[in-house]
Amino acid sequence: MGGWSSSAGDAITELPVTVEQGGTETTTLTDGGILLGSGTGAITPMGVLADGSIVIGDGTTDPTTLAAFSSSTGTLNVASGGTGAATLTDGGILLGSGTGAITPMAVLANGSIVVGDGTTDPVALAAFTSSTGDLTLAAGGTEASLTASNGGIFYSTATAGAILAGTATALQMLQSGATAAPTWSTATYPATTTVSQILYSSATNVVGGITTANNGALYTDSTGIPRVEAAPNANGWFRNLSIITATTTNANDSITIAGAGGGALNTTTNSAWVDLPGTTAGTTTRFAVTANVTILLTGAHWENGTRGDLTGALLRVLAINDNGTLRWGVALLGGRYTILTTDTTATQTSVTLAESVLTTAAVASASNTCREIGFVRSNFDDTGGAAEDLWANQTGVGDIVTGQTADGLAQPWNVAYTGFSANPAATTRWSQIGRNIFLNINTTSAGTSSTTALTMTGPADAVQVEEFIGFGADNSSNLNDPVRGRSAAASSTLTWVTNHAGTAWTAAGTKNISGHFTYEVGPAASFIE
Repeated sequence: MGGWSSSAGDAITELPVTVEQGGTETTTLTDGGILLGSGTGAITPMGVLADGSIVIGDGTTDPTTLAAFSSSTGTLNVASGGTGAATLTDGGILLGSGTGAITPMAVLANGSIVVGDGTTDPVALAAFTSSTGDLTLAAGGTEASLTASNGGIFYSTATAGAILAGTATALQMLQSGATAAPTWSTATYPATTTVSQILYSSATNVVGGITTANNGALYTDSTGIPRVEAAPNANGWFRNLSIITATTTNANDSITIAGAGGGALNTTTNSAWVDLPGTTAGTTTRFAVTANVTILLTGAHWENGTRGDLTGALLRVLAINDNGTLRWGVALLGGRYTILTTDTTATQTSVTLAESVLTTAAVASASNTCREIGFVRSNFDDTGGAAEDLWANQTGVGDIVTGQTADGLAQPWNVAYTGFSANPAATTRWSQIGRNIFLNINTTSAGTSSTTALTMTGPADAVQVEEFIGFGADNSSNLNDPVRGRSAAASSTLTWVTNHAGTAWTAAGTKNISGHFTYEVGPAASFIE
């Protein structure tokens, strides 16, 4: 309530009631202003609040106004922790806008997620097939519920990812199904290959490889198996073959028929073939050679046993058609196109005649066509060496030759004489062309005569009686007339007399013969033409 005051003669004045008396200590208050206490001081009014402002205190001083709402009927401002919006989309994700009002996104579609770009408002991405579904292909998923398969391959169908189950069979290949699902091949393939290797079906659903060769040719054998053969190393009737030396017990005591260049022959990548005259006239038979063949020479002597050592004898290597079976043989004599069973043996110690042929196995048919594929120059140790009748193949250039006959090449032989108490010293060489034997005897010192006869042995039996002439000495003097020699049929013995008249030799002093002679090899049955 108000207070009153007066003085004599004055009018009565209304005064404000003090705070301690329950008043405001002011006579007027701002219309709409919020009143603020001031302890015992007068109440002070705030100005009328701006539209949307509220009173807010700081805990110590007079409260102040805060523009918290957009208006008295509006929304709480963002600056005051509000949304700046009166309503928000049900299920919409709220997006901040700086000091602007919060904005809601539309309700996300089924399977959509929110994704940002780092600068602007995030957007909705249809990443899953549904809220309970799978990540779509477009979003980097499989769009399918997949089960892992050990060794399986991931691929895409028209709409989703899928897994091709692994296979228990190694080395199968993945095959395209065009627009359908891929599949595993039934065939298996090699895990590795070599340079220039050719792949082919080596068995049902099995892919294997053929090793190629320089200047080789692809062909199929009699069983239809393809092979690559090396360039021919002969005159065309055999391919991919070579002769090499080998050691069975003692150094270089054996001959091996191998692939061209000495490589090992096999059934798949390195086979050879030989064409031999067939069992029917005018035909040939082709033999595949799919493994190396080794022939031990030790024990064979071809009539050189007990006659002494030889250096550089020529041994011929033969391919033999044993009535449709391929055999291999080693012979001293050439000139053969057909050999007899009786001339062949697989036992080294049975090779005692010049006409003998050492074979890989017993030859059964009565007669067998054959061809010489090459030769080896070898040294013969008669006795006292590492083995009885031991051969050691020479290894220099020209000592082992494939694709060429030994015809016309000279080699030594040891001569057995009769008619001497001390044999003459001579250089003896012989060669063969076809069935003709050529002898060269150069006596360096005469022998001591003990009888009126003079015989010597040639390197092989003669087919028939033949005569020839040479030069000689008798009773320590050179003869002016030629000496005469004669061969005996089916014998290697050559008998000599001092002249054409048949005069015998003197059983005293020294005697000798020298010259060049020839005769035809035999016996006839062993050299069927």
